[in-house]
Amino acid sequence: SLDRLAELGGEWWTGYSFSWAACMEAIAGRAVEADRYLALFDYAYVTRNGFHVNGDQKRTKTSNFTYRPFTLEGNFAAMQAVNLMMIQNRGDLTVLFPAVPQRWGDVSFEKLRVYGGTLVSAAMELGVVSSLSLESPLGGEILLSLEGFSELAADALKRLGEAVVQPDGSEAVWIRLEAGEVLEL
Repeated sequence: SLDRLAELGGEWWTGYSFSWAACMEAIAGRAVEADRYLALFDYAYVTRNGFHVNGDQKRTKTSNFTYRPFTLEGNFAAMQAVNLMMIQNRGDLTVLFPAVPQRWGDVSFEKLRVYGGTLVSAAMELGVVSSLSLESPLGGEILLSLEGFSELAADALKRLGEAVVQPDGSEAVWIRLEAGEVLEL
């Protein structure tokens, strides 16, 4: 469906359509495509002052619209796309860096809240999760995918929680945290 959407093109899209497309691509784990839509949104549909405008201001021919109404949802969707590229909840499962394009290089984020209320901070260097912090203000548990962790880090996480195998065969770990507890790896 996403390939078909791209094939049809955005000639009748407005600016925010490109940031929403980036969100859909990120959810699907298609990092390069999400990044491409975000870059296009930023280049052609955001003015120098950071305002999103619905028309193609750079005449890239990616949309037939060239008008300038200012709206907010495009910027919000672009930020959501970045968040989805960095961290996602898939049901109970939390996945780190599921759609980060290689061209971004080393990346990190701080205190993004996932389902259940846990605050997650993480860094990825050379395509591997290099640091992780879990903070639980109210206590609870998080099911964390081990995808992207080194074998050593994955083994350390398994010792801290309950390892489980997901239906697709990938590994994850349930980690329980007390109220106010911070776990750092």
